[in-house]
Amino acid sequence: WCAPSTRHKRERERERERERELPASRPLPENAWIWTALALLLIFFAFRPFLAAWARQTHFTTLVTPFLALGCLCLHKNRPGLAMACALLVCLGQERASVAVFGLGMYAWLLLGQRRAGICLCLLSCAWFFGATQWWLPLMRRYAGLPETYAFARHIAPLAGWDEKLSVLGWLCVWTCFLPFCGRRALLTAACALPSLSLCLISSPAYAMLHLNSQYYDLPSVFLLLSMAYGMRRLQRLLPPRRWKPLFLAGTGAYCAILLASQTGWYNPLVTTARLLTAPDRQERELLRADLARITPLPEGVTLYVQSGLGPHLALFEHRYMAMRDQLEGPLPQALLVLSPLAGQAALGADYAEILHRADAHPDLTLVTDTGRLAIYAGKALAQAHPELLERLRGKAAGGTP
Repeated sequence: WCAPSTRHKRERERERERERELPASRPLPENAWIWTALALLLIFFAFRPFLAAWARQTHFTTLVTPFLALGCLCLHKNRPGLAMACALLVCLGQERASVAVFGLGMYAWLLLGQRRAGICLCLLSCAWFFGATQWWLPLMRRYAGLPETYAFARHIAPLAGWDEKLSVLGWLCVWTCFLPFCGRRALLTAACALPSLSLCLISSPAYAMLHLNSQYYDLPSVFLLLSMAYGMRRLQRLLPPRRWKPLFLAGTGAYCAILLASQTGWYNPLVTTARLLTAPDRQERELLRADLARITPLPEGVTLYVQSGLGPHLALFEHRYMAMRDQLEGPLPQALLVLSPLAGQAALGADYAEILHRADAHPDLTLVTDTGRLAIYAGKALAQAHPELLERLRGKAAGGTP
């Protein structure tokens, strides 16, 4: 029922005929796809829009990104049922992840001629996104005693900051080496990334969705990388092998070298791999995990403020918030503040030493323990209501340090 229409079958047959009628001086070798695949695999390991997703705490949209790529493969294999199953898994990632399914439907229609499959995927995307943002999430917020509006509605500003938004689109063209403009199929595939990119383009410039160092470009990267593959194949058809082979070798090498030389920290896969393999502070991090284990369980009503880098370790508490400098300017009588110099500190709003100084000077907080790996502060009202909790936190720390 999702098979390509007769007209699209005829068009694909005519396209194959045109490929067979290429001049003899410019044949397309049978193994030409190997060059495209190799170049794309090397580019993949230096592709900033996708790598940025792994430079932060792992998000649900990043976890379902492989299923979006698998959905494209299922469509190529004419397996629309499996593609629909992959689309459902993508929708489970987050409400904005379902928008990428609309791009998958566009890909089925525009690139493969699978109209019915494309329509079904687009309808699933629209129904899921608007159902989640207009009905389900407001309903859950009402049960939680919060305003019933969509939580991210305040960040929508489609007419603001168009200079920054055009800059983002320009950088995406640079990251993709302008390959999406090499041929109709490459351009249409890049257009399939627009539904996901549109969420960035309608957001406020003050919101992080416009930043290319965040996780918001994980799902669009599937279509951007695929568009680059189509662009490379187009170049292979237009140029003789003696031209496109050195072009691919030199271009791929220069692309990876420039990105690896210009990117630092977690955005550089070579630096990250070396850091993870050597791990000079591995023992300290293992002791840190043992220190964190002493925090659980927490009594009811305790508000937990956790440094962003420690969030994954303490993610399942009902009243857990990100520790930032602004929170240390208000009352914290029932709070528990958890900080570590070994974890990511980007969201603190100040350097680690200043945050410790503010916590020490806060009238509601008292230092419970500081192992050098982990500092825990408790509100004075919390200390009076739950003295047993503070005794447990003051207990013998991992590694024998009180």
